[in-house]
Amino acid sequence: MPVYNTPLEQLDLAIRSVLDQHYENWELCICDDASPNWDVGARLQNWQKQDPRINVAYSRKHGGISEASNQALSIATGEFIGLLDHDDELSPDALFEVANLLQSRPYADIVYSDEDKLDPQGRRVCPHFKPDWSPEHFLSGMYFRNLSVYRRRLLEEIGGFRGGFDGAQDYDLALRAIEQTCGRIYHIPKILYHGRMEPTSSATSADSESRAHDAGRRALNEYLSRTRVSGEAINGKWPTSYRIQFKFDAADRVSIIIPYLNKPDVLMACIESVKQRTSYQNYEIFVVANRDLDSATRQYFLSRNQTFISVEGSLNISRLLNRGATQAEGRYLLLLHDDTEVISPDWMTSMLGFCRLSGVGAVGAKLLYRTGCLQHIGVVLGLKGLAGHPLRGLQGFEHRYTDPSELIRNCSAVSGACMMIRKDCFDRLDGFDEQLPHAYNDIDFCLRLIQVGYRIVWTPDAQLYHDEPMSRSRADGRDAKFFKNRWDKVLKNDPYYNPNLTLQYEDLGYRV
Repeated sequence: MPVYNTPLEQLDLAIRSVLDQHYENWELCICDDASPNWDVGARLQNWQKQDPRINVAYSRKHGGISEASNQALSIATGEFIGLLDHDDELSPDALFEVANLLQSRPYADIVYSDEDKLDPQGRRVCPHFKPDWSPEHFLSGMYFRNLSVYRRRLLEEIGGFRGGFDGAQDYDLALRAIEQTCGRIYHIPKILYHGRMEPTSSATSADSESRAHDAGRRALNEYLSRTRVSGEAINGKWPTSYRIQFKFDAADRVSIIIPYLNKPDVLMACIESVKQRTSYQNYEIFVVANRDLDSATRQYFLSRNQTFISVEGSLNISRLLNRGATQAEGRYLLLLHDDTEVISPDWMTSMLGFCRLSGVGAVGAKLLYRTGCLQHIGVVLGLKGLAGHPLRGLQGFEHRYTDPSELIRNCSAVSGACMMIRKDCFDRLDGFDEQLPHAYNDIDFCLRLIQVGYRIVWTPDAQLYHDEPMSRSRADGRDAKFFKNRWDKVLKNDPYYNPNLTLQYEDLGYRV
């Protein structure tokens, strides 16, 4: 716990929250970063006398939060290190819950929990319910935050905190740590940390937030460079949130496969939007249908030099997509419903950038109704039955910093209305399951990808309109029964959706 000129009442509450822990095998390592207020040092000495588990180091000069944190780290003897700000509080069961998780997962390198805020009156507000470990979500910003616990050996190996990143020192530390963990990162879906909200002047707050944002962006860009990701971190919609602007040549061909459902005007609008609003140009388009084209549509195809594939038999969307994939020459497949229209020119570049990342099997897009309301920002298993779309029909989430419609995220599945897939992954799974001809075939495919070790990513930078009816439901029928029988156990626990959130409604409300 780095300390600098902390109000004494808040410092006492922070230390008391450690003393009140149910789990007693702890030490509190504090560094006073040369606080000008001498009462701070005197108060720390009093606490140190009261309990031998409290150890205090004193800086000779003010060095900043990273330096103070490293000094506190240097006097630590525990196998694991938890981070606590000098004016925040732990819940009484915080360390017990961490120790309990480590009993079942002794190989864990990083553990993090949910958190909330304490308003100036001491009331708990603004809960932040987080997903389980989500590598691509971490590219949007420091979602671990608090409580974060690291294996001490790991922090020593990466050199602890780095100077020059104050304000985002925890994000920089985590970015360097996750490179070494091989995914040994675990989440406790309970609020174990209470961060304090203190009134400050708007000018001071804005300046501090701006410096933290810039430091976080630099930390993320260094991470991208170290991990050889061809892209640059740019500003997200909110402070301390980021997007990735990918930079690569157009060597990778993308094969767009559009299943045609006999609405020629809709199909033509879809294809024209791709041609007119797509910055990435190395693509080919296949339209697949189980019926012949009318003369006007056939003439349109001839004039545009499009490839049309006719498939015999009754309508089976999975079969149409699979047949289209057999003709595709690209390294990446882009499945696109004919009732979509492109909005953002860099939609394909953004999806391709994530699809090129090691371990990613499929990428989904942000789909909107014509009103601008959200239609798809990823699929949540078990939501409103078998699977649902969070925030569907809404403009966004009221807690802006955690609004999932504006953050790069991992999901259990994304909509097949616009889904990019690595061709080798598609072939490995033998494509979509044709036993699901109409519904749930996209979710089923994503779950099979995860089953063999791939990740699913959703990006807010690929934006399209999708004219799916708002009242559409897929919760019954033969496809639903088949899907439920196959994935029933998996549907009960979506790792990317916090169990404290409701499954009854799509508004991300709290589960009661």
